[in-house]
Amino acid sequence: MHVDATMRDTKQAHHLLRQRTLSRRQLIAPITTLVFFSLFGGTAFTESSQPGRETIVLNHGGNPIRDWVVSAFFSPDGRRVVTASFDKTARIWDAENGKELVVLAGHAHILESARFSPDGQRVVTASHDKTARIWDAENGRTTAVLKGHDSSLQDARFSPDGQRVPTASSNGAWLWDAVSGKEVAVLEVKGLVSRAAFSPDGRRVLTASRTARLWDGASGEQIVALHGHEDGVRDGAFSPDGQRVVTASFDQTARVWDTESGKEIAVMRGHVGFLYSVAFSPEGRRMVTASQDRTARIWDAQSGKQVVVLKGHNEIVNSAVFSPDGRRVVTAAQDAAARIWDAENGKEIALLKGHRYEVIVATFSPDGRRVLTASGDGTARIWRID
Repeated sequence: MHVDATMRDTKQAHHLLRQRTLSRRQLIAPITTLVFFSLFGGTAFTESSQPGRETIVLNHGGNPIRDWVVSAFFSPDGRRVVTASFDKTARIWDAENGKELVVLAGHAHILESARFSPDGQRVVTASHDKTARIWDAENGRTTAVLKGHDSSLQDARFSPDGQRVPTASSNGAWLWDAVSGKEVAVLEVKGLVSRAAFSPDGRRVLTASRTARLWDGASGEQIVALHGHEDGVRDGAFSPDGQRVVTASFDQTARVWDTESGKEIAVMRGHVGFLYSVAFSPEGRRMVTASQDRTARIWDAQSGKQVVVLKGHNEIVNSAVFSPDGRRVVTAAQDAAARIWDAENGKEIALLKGHRYEVIVATFSPDGRRVLTASGDGTARIWRID
């Protein structure tokens, strides 16, 4: 299913995007492939999907109709990985050998995300069962259930100090105490909220919806609405110093804003499709966007000028992030591949190919020596790239 690029109803756009995704999931590779993967459900194995490049496969079951892995992140120390799946579980894995350490089971519907706390001792998950849960990352026990939303959750992550959690849902955003699980504030935003995240200093919360908004991280009071986009906002991120925010929109632009005044600083134009993700570089001088137009692009964060186009994927680019040293970018796309690029000249450094369906997200390990990918084929993969 194709989504009309002129669409102005963000909630409907997300609904159609989900329908498009689900319809594509039913056109998966041969049944023999599914049987092969089912033999390894809940396990990890190592394969060489490319000559000279070892890959650890983390398997939720491998059924691309049921087991989509939609989220995957390293722990802060890089020793573990947490994945979230449509199989209603999150799982924690040893990042060195791929051994499954803990299964986080308890949600009644599919998961959208799972992330570690800043100290790596807990995990927060977001589910379509209208709840988020906080788990002990060592033993897998639920320590708190964040219950109150009346619709599916899209995102949940910890504050920098690990004491609070903002949640984004199909109808609003909330702020919670991460220890007691009690509601701190209901953020007064209606409709689909795709992202909710704290600033690096924990003072503000950014939400992405029809309009991006900044909120007080303690009281939940709105500080400013970032008006300027001509369509809904899909993603957003704070700069490393917290002084700016960048937003990515269905209007095919990204925009940079001052977090104190809400003033628009720069507009990034050049993409010819929806923007799906945006991220700052570690030093905050550049940004990278991922788009429906099958490219990722790197931009100057001050002027908004395009620096380089990362072109090579054959389908929509779902995500793009910088490496910890800012020298590389990894992209994840619907052509079942991830690619690593030189962030200075835009040249492709490596093609990570082995997934049997679209790659939803890709990220670097904290030391930059590995890449983690999550895919609609029911697996996540750890790639050694050094």
